Amino acid sequence: MSIKKIFDKTKNHKTSDQSLSQHVLDQEIIFRLSKGRLPGRRQWHYLPKFLSKKEKIIIIICLIAILSSLSFFLYNYYQKHCEKIPQNGGYYVEGLIGTPRYINPLYLTFNQTDRDLARLIYSSLFTRDAQGHLINDLAESYEVSPDHLTYIIKIKDNVKWSNGQNLTAEDVLFTYTAIMDQAYGSPLRNSFSGLEINKVDDLTIKFTLSQPYNAFLDLLTIGIMPRELWGQIPASSASLADLNLKPIGSGPYQFKSLTKDKAGNIKSYELTVNPYYFRQLPYIPKLTFKFYNNYEELAAALGDGSIDGAAYLPQKTAEDLITTRRYDLKYLGTSQLVAIFINSEDKVLKDKNIRRALALSIDKNKILLDNNNLIGHLATGPILNHNPYYDKTIAEVSYNPTEAQKILTDSGWSLKTITTDDVSAAQQKLQNNQGDQNEAKTIIDLGPGQWLQKNNQYLTFNLTVVNEPDYLAIAQQIGLAWQKIGIKTYLDVVDPENINNQIIRRKNYSLLLYGQNLGSENDLAAFWHSTQSGPNGLNLSNYRNEQVDKSLETLRTSIDEEAKKKAAQTLQQQIATDLPAIFLYNPTYLYIQNKKIKGFAMEVIIEPADRFNQINEWYIKTKIKWQKTH
Repeated sequence: MSIKKIFDKTKNHKTSDQSLSQHVLDQEIIFRLSKGRLPGRRQWHYLPKFLSKKEKIIIIICLIAILSSLSFFLYNYYQKHCEKIPQNGGYYVEGLIGTPRYINPLYLTFNQTDRDLARLIYSSLFTRDAQGHLINDLAESYEVSPDHLTYIIKIKDNVKWSNGQNLTAEDVLFTYTAIMDQAYGSPLRNSFSGLEINKVDDLTIKFTLSQPYNAFLDLLTIGIMPRELWGQIPASSASLADLNLKPIGSGPYQFKSLTKDKAGNIKSYELTVNPYYFRQLPYIPKLTFKFYNNYEELAAALGDGSIDGAAYLPQKTAEDLITTRRYDLKYLGTSQLVAIFINSEDKVLKDKNIRRALALSIDKNKILLDNNNLIGHLATGPILNHNPYYDKTIAEVSYNPTEAQKILTDSGWSLKTITTDDVSAAQQKLQNNQGDQNEAKTIIDLGPGQWLQKNNQYLTFNLTVVNEPDYLAIAQQIGLAWQKIGIKTYLDVVDPENINNQIIRRKNYSLLLYGQNLGSENDLAAFWHSTQSGPNGLNLSNYRNEQVDKSLETLRTSIDEEAKKKAAQTLQQQIATDLPAIFLYNPTYLYIQNKKIKGFAMEVIIEPADRFNQINEWYIKTKIKWQKTH
């Protein structure tokens, strides 16, 4: 039919069918004019005018269904046939409090910054996995004699230092010999007393103990040093060597550079991947550490993005930063025990009634509620509750301030009220140099309130605490708790870098709020044995008890499991009876990191540096890997 006939046909339609006929005729005209049955590219522009409302809705629904099905198919195919895998690239910057001094396995005892950096630069015979369990590092295998006196350790072949030289049994021998050599002055020396070390061959070393020591393998997590370099330095000069700050190791990273300010203080420290590392090489090619004087500076650096992570932050500060959505907060289990250690040399604290009253007046559950993210578990004794030797039957000192008050009253202490008028009068006496000046000073120091007094002496204590916000907050809570029963508490706040040398080594305190790192908890003798009391020892309470000493020695040396369990029970019962410390809690380690860091897997750390144990698995960049279809 021609176009002319179509238009003629239009004139003959009845009026009632005009609309329908027009629609049909329009189609015929379009089909006649179109070269193909499908619309051309230009014709699609007129499609909305051509379609009815119902047709438009049907087409839209169909398109949505097709697109949804296609998207689901593509997503499902993507999920099944490809994966994101780590690739090399990026960089990581972490902030630390303090500055490095000796990045040297011989001198790592007290400076945590040194320990952190050493963990990245040095490898050790053994290390720890994500759950804190001991695993091989440099050690390929080991054998223990039936009497637990001889340990033969074979190290991995073809391990190299970051300078490309081979690491051998000679280096292991040198490291542990240097630790035991008094000329080096290593604080680790006492831990290896009575140990004999021999090289069996280039890859095998033998350790011979004078008596069994159940935690011996835990001692072999110390970084191994290169004999060829350190052997050229006299032992008496080792602490002055340039290698202390620019070390050569066999760990995942190697020293690259450091920067100092005008005063000579180290402000940043840069590490790069050790190309000779014997395990999988790290994905992140560069690490930078920046050093800060306090937590305020550290938090500010996190806030403005100058750093990507921080070794440790106070709870409140860390939580505030989490709200920025830039960081992840990781809660890591620890083997640390926080307690108030009671110095038995203090004349007043020798009275067990006073020690018990102090313990009864602390609401540990409130401390838990107020510091929920800081505390993993409340502690009841020297052994943490996740330790297999923990005794659940030990009676805990529960919160009971009424009983505490009664104990003190029965011991002859009575409450005396000091009013604001009394304080004003005392201040007037001091100004006019009248009356008993010492009494006036005491009243001013105590302030208004009800305070315990006996034989004209008030019951007051100094509580020493490290200058860290979380510890300070808890110390203030404890001070308020003791104030409620009439005991005045003064806080002695000590900077972290001074706490060991000025306070702990000298036992220069009456009460010390402190966190002890118990290590693997296989050996508690360092913390409670009589030989560790006095200066330089880690028996922070100066506690002496022969029965406890015997129990500690059994735990340390016996290979009889039943004997060890019984010894652990005796240890916990005796310490619960004597109250040389008020045990508070087992803390959680708060580690904050930028969300760009992936692959962090540590869950339990024995010490803070353990957070780096699997750093070669961290990554920032990824790439897509398509899986082959079978």
